[in-house]
Amino acid sequence: MTITDAASGQAPGILSSAWRYRWLTVPIVVLFGVAGYALPGLRPAAYEATAAVVLQDPARGLLLGSQANSSSDRLVSNALEVFQFRVVSDRATELAAEHGVQVSVGDLDEATTVSNIRGTDVVSIRVLAEDPDRALVIAGAVVDAYQEVRRSQFRAQTSAVAARLDTAEAALNDQLDELTGEIEALRAESLVRQQINAVIVQIVALGAQVAEVGTASARDALLDRMTAKQVELEVLQLAALEETTTPEITALNLSRDEVLDQLAEIASRRTELEIDAENQASDVAFFSPPAITRDRQGASRPFTIAGAGFLGFLVSLGASFVITTRRRVFQDLLEPEAVLGVPALADIPRFDTRSTLPVREEPRTPAAEAFRFAASNLAIRMESLSTRSVMIVSATTGDGKSTICANTALAAARSGSKVLVIDADFGNQKVSTTLLGEVSLGPGLTEVVSGTSSLSEAVHSIEGGRGGSLSLIGRGRGLVSAPDFFSGKAFQGLMAKLVSSFDLVIFDGPPFMQVAYAGSLARLAGAVIVVVRHGSPVQRTEHLARRIQFVGAQSLGYIYNLAPLRPEMQSSEGSMKDVLGDQGREQLLPKRAPR
Repeated sequence: MTITDAASGQAPGILSSAWRYRWLTVPIVVLFGVAGYALPGLRPAAYEATAAVVLQDPARGLLLGSQANSSSDRLVSNALEVFQFRVVSDRATELAAEHGVQVSVGDLDEATTVSNIRGTDVVSIRVLAEDPDRALVIAGAVVDAYQEVRRSQFRAQTSAVAARLDTAEAALNDQLDELTGEIEALRAESLVRQQINAVIVQIVALGAQVAEVGTASARDALLDRMTAKQVELEVLQLAALEETTTPEITALNLSRDEVLDQLAEIASRRTELEIDAENQASDVAFFSPPAITRDRQGASRPFTIAGAGFLGFLVSLGASFVITTRRRVFQDLLEPEAVLGVPALADIPRFDTRSTLPVREEPRTPAAEAFRFAASNLAIRMESLSTRSVMIVSATTGDGKSTICANTALAAARSGSKVLVIDADFGNQKVSTTLLGEVSLGPGLTEVVSGTSSLSEAVHSIEGGRGGSLSLIGRGRGLVSAPDFFSGKAFQGLMAKLVSSFDLVIFDGPPFMQVAYAGSLARLAGAVIVVVRHGSPVQRTEHLARRIQFVGAQSLGYIYNLAPLRPEMQSSEGSMKDVLGDQGREQLLPKRAPR
């Protein structure tokens, strides 16, 4: 369901809501503007110092670089996390104190903002303080503390990696010694090796004998034997060399070469690690010293006034729109059709309350003509639906239901119909006093149903005008329970008799949403006309529509009451003469301008 705005005919917008509640919009805008004027004077002086660091991956060597797979985003994310560490804040306060600036950890964290410049590896550090020197010192202290923490982390990481290298090197040396021992053992167990050792012993013994003999012939003989043994030794050594290429020794030699290569790689990594440690590597490639980027209060007073006023305007727009949506009211003749699902029969303008029966007393007024429209359209609707009885209903009291009932009945009677009005609002009897004036209680429905009075005694004839007749039957004097009375078979039998005796039977019942037996009456009447008052809440009519649907009554249409007087509702006197057929004699009656 969409409720339209009376001014534009469209769904209520934010601007139209603000205009409707301009009594709220204007004070809010003025209040925010005053606050914007006062704000610069209330704010203390503020200075902003900004420093920047360009990040790089500290693991740039072979050792760490081979394991460094982190992206630029991860590098920046890690840096932003480190800036939030308590150890950085603690160290920054110490560094600031060394430069004569005392600041607590809480104040430092509150004054410092660390952010990343989107799409870059640059981290910006901004510090807001009441003094420019203080802002500069704190910004520099934060950056220095960050670099110290990162260097400390890198040194700890370096020490841990070095310890792991030492452990790995020791294990490889043990493995190398074991392989060497196995190779030597295999070689020692060889028969050729044993023979070589025996020949060497013999050569040594012959050498000793040569030194001891005295004759040349004996010495030559020994030397010849030594030469023969040396030749034998060379042959045995060649044989031993061939034995070192056996599969067992070859496999052990390959394993030993692999261990030697791993030891060489560890030595290379240790060298690179020592170089990085000497350079005290960190993730800061470049550091921009802090500088003052904003001073005093920033925006000027005119700017703050304009900004605050605009903010107030937005707030007022939201507030007025919320009020409009929560307090929806009808502002136009056609709006209730979206809720009730039936057409408008007429709109009744607000008229002088001293004349509650303009159809009879002031027939040339726009109000009287509006009631004639209602009666005419009602006759068309009832003829198309083949019904003779209808009930005028409203959600609550004060909607003008009884006044509409009386005037519509008069207009229908003046058009030539035989009309009966049943005043079924037992607690009010407003339509009776409207048509008859101050009347004492006489026979009515209760007496007719109980059989103590006849129908002719209970029905009052009302001066209706040309061609037709208007009758009224009220409550009567009997003490009855209204819900039981109207649901009884005796009244239902009377109702059938009345419908067959009149062209139009109009019920004026109690407020539909306030009195329970109004639903039973509507169901008995079979059809209803809904009275919707101009400016009444939409939600109330929504509840009424659901209630009518629930009781099973058929809605013929609605009458829009107390509507603003439209220009086209003003009719000419010449046209009115033709309508009334009296050649203007009723113009002698005093006229009252509708409000």
